[in-house]
Amino acid sequence: MDFLDVDYAVSYSRFSSDNQDIKSADDQDSENTAYANNHNMKIIKYFRDEAKSGRKTVSRDGFFDMLHFCKEYNKSNVKKIRYVLVWKFNRFARNEYDSPFYKNELKKIGIRVISITQPIEDSPEGHLLEGILEHIDAYYSENLSSDVRRGLKGNAMEQKFNGGIPPLGYDVIDRKYVINEKEAKIVKKIFDMYISGQGLLDIAATLNDLGYNTKRGNSFGKNSIYEILSNERYIGTYVYNKAYRHNRHTKREDTIVIEDAIPAIIAKEDFEKVKEIRKSHNKTGGMYSAKTTYLLSGLIVCSKCGANYTGRTSTKKKNGKTYKTGYYICGNRNKLGKCTAPILKQQELEDAIINLLTNKLLNSTDIDELTKKINSQYKKLYNQNSSEKEILEEQIKEKQKQIDNVTNAIASGVTSTSLIEKLRELEDIKSMLEENLSFVSNIGKVPEINAQMVKDILKEDTNKLVKNPQAKEIIKKWVKKIEVYDNEIIVHFTIDGVSSLRLVAGVRLELTTFGL
Repeated sequence: MDFLDVDYAVSYSRFSSDNQDIKSADDQDSENTAYANNHNMKIIKYFRDEAKSGRKTVSRDGFFDMLHFCKEYNKSNVKKIRYVLVWKFNRFARNEYDSPFYKNELKKIGIRVISITQPIEDSPEGHLLEGILEHIDAYYSENLSSDVRRGLKGNAMEQKFNGGIPPLGYDVIDRKYVINEKEAKIVKKIFDMYISGQGLLDIAATLNDLGYNTKRGNSFGKNSIYEILSNERYIGTYVYNKAYRHNRHTKREDTIVIEDAIPAIIAKEDFEKVKEIRKSHNKTGGMYSAKTTYLLSGLIVCSKCGANYTGRTSTKKKNGKTYKTGYYICGNRNKLGKCTAPILKQQELEDAIINLLTNKLLNSTDIDELTKKINSQYKKLYNQNSSEKEILEEQIKEKQKQIDNVTNAIASGVTSTSLIEKLRELEDIKSMLEENLSFVSNIGKVPEINAQMVKDILKEDTNKLVKNPQAKEIIKKWVKKIEVYDNEIIVHFTIDGVSSLRLVAGVRLELTTFGL
C-alpha cells in the first residue's frame, strides 16, 4: 500500500473494568486496525485507557493524550490526521456531554470520529440533540457578561499573559510578555528572509543549518515559519478569544484586539509587507483547478454486484477548450466480468438527492414526536448536570496541580525540552477541560428542548446542503445508503424510511454504457 495515498488516522480504545461485555482494548485496537486496512487508512498512533470506570474516572490520560497529539500533529505536518477510529461511540465519550464537545474540538482541526461498528451515528434524535447542545452553548458563550469582557480587556491592557507557551522571541515574567533578545534576532531574521523573497522551506532549512530551534526546542518546518509570520504579537498586538485561537481566520464579535499592548519585535510596515506577499502567493495558488468533491462518495451501492460506486471525472477537449464532467460508476464496472449497472451524472444525482433530503427534513418529519424523543435524552443530561460539573472541576484542579509542579521545577532551574513540552500539553488539556466546563454550565441554563429548537437545527442543515464542502457531511448525517437499480434509485434516510428516483423520467439521470 502506498501510504502517500492513504488517509492518516489514530485509534482510541477504552475498556472499563465495570463492563465485561465490552471488548478488551487489545481487541478494539485489532478491529480498528483491520477497519483502517480495509478503508485506505493508516493508523499512525494508538491510544487507550484501561480498567477505569467510565463515569467515575477523574483523569482519562490516554484520551487527552490523543486529543493533544492530534492538535499538535495537524498543526505541524502537511499531511494531516483525518480520522479518530473507535470501536463504538460510547468508547469515545463518557456521556452525551463529552460526545458533541470533543467531536467538535476535533472537527475544528479537520478530524472526524468514526465508529467501526456503527457506520451511521446513533439515531436521528442523537444527531439533533448534539446540534441543539452546540447551539445552546454558542448562544450563552457569545453573550458573555460585560464584567467578563472587562476583565479580559483589563488583562490585555496590563499586558497580562493568559497561559500556554509564549511565542518565539518572548518570555513571560510575572504574567507579562518580555522580549527574549536572543530569540528575537531569529524572528527578525525570518521576516527579513521572507521579505527578500525566500520561501518557507528555504527559511526553515537555513535556520536549521545555523542550529536554531523553535520555542519548544524542535527543528523549524514550513508550518512553524508560517505561524511566526502570521503572529500579530510580533507587532505588539494583543488578541484574545478562545474561538479565535482555534481558527485564526474567524474572529467573533467578542474577540479582543488591542494594538501596542505588548512589546513589539517587528515593525508594522514589515508585517504588512509579509501580508501582501502572502496574498500574492494565494492568488497564484488559486490559478490551479480544485479537486472535484463527490458529495455522495461512500453512500452509493450497486444492486447488481454489491460494490460501492466511486466518483470519476471525464475530461474532454473541444475547439481548444477543456470540459470536465463528473460521474458515479460502480467499482466493478471496469473489471473482468464487468458490471453493467448504470453510470450516473454527478451533478444531476447530487441535485436530486439534495432536493429529496431537503423535503424530507423540512416537510416529512413529525417534529412534535421527534421533540419528545430528544427531550427524553436531554432530561437525563440535565439531571446529571451538577455531577458532571463536579467531575470536570476535579479534573481541572488535578491538571492545575500538575502544571504548578512543572512550573516550580522550571523556576528552580530544571529546564529541558521535554519539560517545556509537558507544560504545554498540560495547559492545553486544562484549557479543553475549562471549555468543556463552560459548555456543560451553559447547557444547564436550558431546562427543556422545544419544537422550535428542532426546526431551527433542521433548517440550518438544509441551508448547508447548498454550500460545499458542508453539504457532504450533512448528506452523510441523514442518508444511510443509496441503492442503484437498472430503472430506479432507492434512497434510505435515517428518518422516515426510503424514497425513490426514476433514472430517466423526472430528474433525467441518464443511463450510459460507455467506459471512462
